[in-house]
Amino acid sequence: MATVTVREAWEFDPDLARDDLLRTYGIASLDGLGISADDRPAVGAAGALLRYARELKPGGLPHLAHPTIVRRGDVLPLDEMTRRNLELVEPLRAGAEGATLLDVIDRTLTPMGGRLLRRWLLAPLVDPARSMRGSTRCRCSSAMAGAASGCARRSMVCATLNAWQDARRWAAPTRARWARCGTRSCGSPMSRVR
Repeated sequence: MATVTVREAWEFDPDLARDDLLRTYGIASLDGLGISADDRPAVGAAGALLRYARELKPGGLPHLAHPTIVRRGDVLPLDEMTRRNLELVEPLRAGAEGATLLDVIDRTLTPMGGRLLRRWLLAPLVDPARSMRGSTRCRCSSAMAGAASGCARRSMVCATLNAWQDARRWAAPTRARWARCGTRSCGSPMSRVR
């Protein structure tokens, strides 16, 4: 049986939550997170979650990612039973090797590519055209440049990706520092690159 924790109504106040989110992430506006005036209930819920997380971990939440809003209609909602029956990332029978869709199609070269593919499978975008615009895709086309040069380019990209390995994880501390630092006080990240 699950334990239910009752929260006070004031904890879901959107204005209080907005101030708390701005202070926590060191940002001047929630607009950069894609949050609009229509999202007041979501902002209130995010603020209540943030307070609850602070109660559980009073020492601080240094690597907490910025909240994101997933709009209704952007992704196809798949409940846990559907995910399981489709065997997207977890087989129905324990110990079954290569039985999931992820096992069959995963040809990613880096851990971050594998995590991204898994996320796409569990929450697929509804609009395929948007999915092509919203992500960087690399294709080798033998029709465009011939099979040999296409394979050579693919090999070059593969070698580059192997050298990077898990850039997202080793870049997380830097990303967290820049998130806490406003552009006026630190300048833009590109102004530091010479």
